[in-house]
Amino acid sequence: MVMAMPDSDPRRMEEIRKYAAIYGRFDCKRKPEKPLTLHEVSVNEAAAQICRFVPALLTRRDELFPLARRVVRDSGYHYSKNQ
Repeated sequence: MVMAMPDSDPRRMEEIRKYAAIYGRFDCKRKPEKPLTLHEVSVNEAAAQICRFVPALLTRRDELFPLARRVVRDSGYHYSKNQ
């Protein structure tokens, strides 16, 4: 469905974010009241932005996850243990 949406459709990015999410997905067992950490939100957004340009990765999360983590790491995110 997402791939068929035109780029101009405002719902397109919402749908990409929904299906590209690595953490806190709609189909996961995580408690909904537990908020995502900054790192998890960052990885999710990186995954969505990658899928915006390469929509095929929406169906290949095993490839998407390491790419999104690398984008976050390369953007300068520092883990609290490393500071």
